[in-house]
Amino acid sequence: MTTMADIAKRAGVSVSTVSYVLSGKRPISQRTRERVLAEIRKSNFQPNAAGRALASRRSRTIALLYPIEATGFTRMPLEFVISAAEEAGRQGYALLVSTSNAEDEEILAKIQRGAVDGIIVMEVSLHDPRVLMLRERGIPFTMIGHSADNTGLSYVDLDFPQAIEAAVAHLYDLGHRQIALVDRSTEERGLGYGPSVRSRAGLRESMASRGLSGLHFPCAATSEDGARVARELLTAHPNTTAIISLNTEALGGIYSANEFLIRVNLM
Repeated sequence: MTTMADIAKRAGVSVSTVSYVLSGKRPISQRTRERVLAEIRKSNFQPNAAGRALASRRSRTIALLYPIEATGFTRMPLEFVISAAEEAGRQGYALLVSTSNAEDEEILAKIQRGAVDGIIVMEVSLHDPRVLMLRERGIPFTMIGHSADNTGLSYVDLDFPQAIEAAVAHLYDLGHRQIALVDRSTEERGLGYGPSVRSRAGLRESMASRGLSGLHFPCAATSEDGARVARELLTAHPNTTAIISLNTEALGGIYSANEFLIRVNLM
């Protein structure tokens, strides 16, 4: 098996020069670089990935934190995970998906062992302890979602208030005046689930701008609770004519509540 020492000997350079050509850590003259690369191509040399990771202290692996216990792997979060894996692959990284409600020390251990170079955090709460810990320790991370204080942080998220405004405007134009929002509960761990908090604020603002008051019903991320909430909503507010739901996991139950479907226009 060809080694870096073999390449260095054939190219008439030092082993460190071969290493610099491969890593790009130091500038090497174009002539020398081309000579080394020519020898690499001739011998079909493949650098040892583990060895390069050890030397550079880079694993070329990113961890995505998605606490599956919260909702399970339904279609929407799975699309995020698949897209992250595809983009990581295009950038030469592997994606490690962690589905446990990892404690702070478990996340730190992954970094300290050199298992991952950075973190993507999903299911972000307003006061998420994972975000606070990663921020305080200076660990590189980004978020799908965002917390209450995002100063200096990188994230991508849906504009939930604008999405609610678009939905309310559509329903209002159709003649609906009593509209309910069914979303995820924000009581989990008492931290406030970001999308739900922002969606509720958007509903209040959108309805108030039209001289109306919206209804809000929190719902667990299950089909069973969706059916329960649909029945309770109709019983408590029989004049409700439309519902906006961001709780995709509960939609099956909402649809299955036949008495609800008779009276309510779903959206």
